[in-house]
Amino acid sequence: MGKSPSNEADQVNSNQLVRPTPVNIESSFHYNELFFSVTDHQSAIQFANDVFLRVAKYAPDEILGQYHNLIRHPDMPKAAFKVMWDHLKANQSVAVYVKNLAKDGSYYWVTALVFPCKGGYLSIRLKPGSPIFEIVKDIYRKTLSYERELEQTLPREKVVQKSTEYMLQLLKDLGYDTYEQFMRFALLQEILNRDKHLPQKDRLKFQNHKKFSLESLEMVSLILSEFVTYTHQLHHIHTQLDQHSNLLLDLSKNIQAISQNARLQSSKLDRDNQSLFVVSETMGQQTKKGEKSLSDLISSLHNLHLIFSDLSFDIISSELQVEMTRKYLHELKNTHTVDSQLIDQKEAVQLLNNAFVPRLKRVYTAICKIPNKQVELLSKLQNIEQFLTVLRYIYITGKVEISRLSTSDLKFNDTFEQLRIEIDSAEKHLQTVRAMMSENTILFHKYESLNEQLISNYSSI
Repeated sequence: MGKSPSNEADQVNSNQLVRPTPVNIESSFHYNELFFSVTDHQSAIQFANDVFLRVAKYAPDEILGQYHNLIRHPDMPKAAFKVMWDHLKANQSVAVYVKNLAKDGSYYWVTALVFPCKGGYLSIRLKPGSPIFEIVKDIYRKTLSYERELEQTLPREKVVQKSTEYMLQLLKDLGYDTYEQFMRFALLQEILNRDKHLPQKDRLKFQNHKKFSLESLEMVSLILSEFVTYTHQLHHIHTQLDQHSNLLLDLSKNIQAISQNARLQSSKLDRDNQSLFVVSETMGQQTKKGEKSLSDLISSLHNLHLIFSDLSFDIISSELQVEMTRKYLHELKNTHTVDSQLIDQKEAVQLLNNAFVPRLKRVYTAICKIPNKQVELLSKLQNIEQFLTVLRYIYITGKVEISRLSTSDLKFNDTFEQLRIEIDSAEKHLQTVRAMMSENTILFHKYESLNEQLISNYSSI
């Protein structure tokens, strides 16, 4: 990290160490290890925990006070840091994959979660390993190659701008419309992957829970871990809901086209067949209402998805922050080293605490808002069901009137058969949406239960 995206790589101070020459050797660490650092607003390192120091291979007196770009690996594209800084300068937390450089030139990859904090920034890092990590490495390679091409003809500022646009487009091509959408999904995948690799002894369990001074933090970690499991399931449900709601909107447009065709055909009939014109007009009116109802449903689904997406990020961030706090407190309890950091241990604990406590409150508040959204969504779902019932009645009425036609024109019959096919298809999609909404409600009840446990333990931290 540095003062800004434009000069981050070029920062030096009077005591800045020389960045080592990279070698293709990994400085490894384990999934159960987390490390964190605190920097000031100028990105000078003020605090680094033991895991950080061990993996980066620096002594405290070597790295403290150094700018964070000391450990920046040349394989990292500038675009990744531009995205990171855009979030931090907007006072927003951000998750980013980073390849770092150790003192001996070896490398280590991290998924970094960076939070603005009092006096600077707090960064928690975990070991990446999900399938999306391999995709990110490929995106970084392509972006870095593109940056190097641009550097031949453009100034640095333009290079960063264009390469950032290029990287974000690569993510968009994979289905992530925004970086926020990507980072939330990626962070969830990394947490789930990490959980699979944790040794059994590092998995907290409700049974045989030890009574000691960190009990509340342990319980909060358990609750947040359960939240993450349900968040993964909710993400799957909401992805499917988006797909089915968009298909329903397409079907609505098809029905609108059928309605227009029916009105056009009925306008050519003689007076003896005007009842079919009335049916066609009614179909047109109902279809317009139905399209609006579908648009409202899709808007509500999208809003609920955004709420759960933000909630997911807050839950995962809180889980990592609480775990990091627990690990650091254990680290202090089990070691007797002299504190040589630029900020003392008590302040470091306070910074960690200040990072997750407000976020836990935000998680609780967001979950409390969801019931009204669920009720609103179910109401709009019922409106669509009523719309399809009306269309079904119009179809039956139309078929009756077609049978009374004084002409042998079969176009009307084909038109109303197309209507039936679209109604059948819409009803199937709607049944799937309702079934997924039921799953969504069941999971949410689990959220509510966990939320009550969260607030009771949160209050005792």
